[in-house]
Amino acid sequence: MITHTARGLVALSLLLCAPSALACSLLGPEPHALVEASDDATPPATPELQGLTISRGHGPGPGGAATSCDDIGFITLSLATEDDTSPAAAIGYQLTLVDGTLPFDLPAEAVRPQGGADLVLTWIDGATRDQEALTATLEIIAVDEAGNFSDQPLTVELSDPGSGGGCASLPHAGVWALIGALAARRRLPGKGR
Repeated sequence: MITHTARGLVALSLLLCAPSALACSLLGPEPHALVEASDDATPPATPELQGLTISRGHGPGPGGAATSCDDIGFITLSLATEDDTSPAAAIGYQLTLVDGTLPFDLPAEAVRPQGGADLVLTWIDGATRDQEALTATLEIIAVDEAGNFSDQPLTVELSDPGSGGGCASLPHAGVWALIGALAARRRLPGKGR
């Protein structure tokens, strides 16, 4: 019985602490497409940062049901660039990490925002309320449809203090009641496993 109860507790722990983002479908940046045989030789202007938000994954909330996106972190960059021929929705951006670390890899090639909106970068931030601090410096270069790069990069500082805690910090009474029920469960005589 002790082995059976221990297996139940391990299974419950894995269920509560497992990353649920595997089922979460997100729209990320799309590859930057170039126009073949373009005679445009004028580079786009240096990108401008119009807005920046960092939203951390928060794990399952006390008293609330977990969703498949709870543990996803988001960095949303609102960028604007002017170009002589390419429309704003056709401008791509090359991202380079110049200082610090990120919990994910940046795209190796230039990308453009999905659907012409903000550029959103995502990563699995953890299925718990425990996230590491985030401090990094990015350089962002604009790329027009002809493949011309802006002369100067935009430098963006990313900073988020993270949070502490962990899977053990889920004090919701319903969770503890379920753990107690598993621990107290007894097999009925004559019943198999």
